[in-house]
Amino acid sequence: MMKLPTIELFLGATLLAGAASCAPLQHAPWSKVHKGTWNIGASTGWAFYNADVEAEGTSGVLKPGGKAQTGSDNTDLTPRYGGALKANYFFADHHSIGVIAEMRRFKADSVSPLSAELQPDDFTTYHFLLSYRYWPNPFPGEMRLRPFFGLDLGYVPGVTFDNVEVTYPASTGIPSENVKVDGDAFFTVAPVAGLSYLLRDNLTFELGTFYEISYEPSQAELKLKNLGGATANVDVWPQGLIVFLGLTYYL
Repeated sequence: MMKLPTIELFLGATLLAGAASCAPLQHAPWSKVHKGTWNIGASTGWAFYNADVEAEGTSGVLKPGGKAQTGSDNTDLTPRYGGALKANYFFADHHSIGVIAEMRRFKADSVSPLSAELQPDDFTTYHFLLSYRYWPNPFPGEMRLRPFFGLDLGYVPGVTFDNVEVTYPASTGIPSENVKVDGDAFFTVAPVAGLSYLLRDNLTFELGTFYEISYEPSQAELKLKNLGGATANVDVWPQGLIVFLGLTYYL
């Protein structure tokens, strides 16, 4: 299991402290949540995330005689920290739609889709999502606990790797170099499931998970000055499981 970064531990502890502050309900459970209700919320979490990387030479020694060198590899993306803000609207008693804005910070393991080893510094991604949630009836008993299921469609407006260290095989004698790589925008889709606990009449604590996949890659061009100016196209396909926890306030 991946170790949570210190800031995530702090945020998680803050949210759990909020969850512990349950108060007696003044109204019937969930009676404040119905068609026409709005909510806003914040969350954090951790990830089991990775990316498939595919590369194809487009010029120079990476495309000798017009035949491109190709290769692929996979890299683990270790979460550093991250968070999300959301707003939702219930268009029916059991159905809501909304928007989510997320920021995630990752550390990537080195990857070698061709002969050179690529090691990027920590990088940040921004995600803008449209969300749908289905809310079944609360569980029997105190009626405070309610499941939810949904689907998120996401847009990532590009990913910038400010510093990627490129290390060539020792046998080549080519010195390493550092390059900047700009990946273009891509889209994601994720099924979602979780539980929402009613802390107060209009405040809930949520714990959930989603599995996110990209249905197109983030594409970038890699320019290698020390390799005689050779270039390659790189496709990155991120995917992974994310577990989140947060607080939601119903207006």
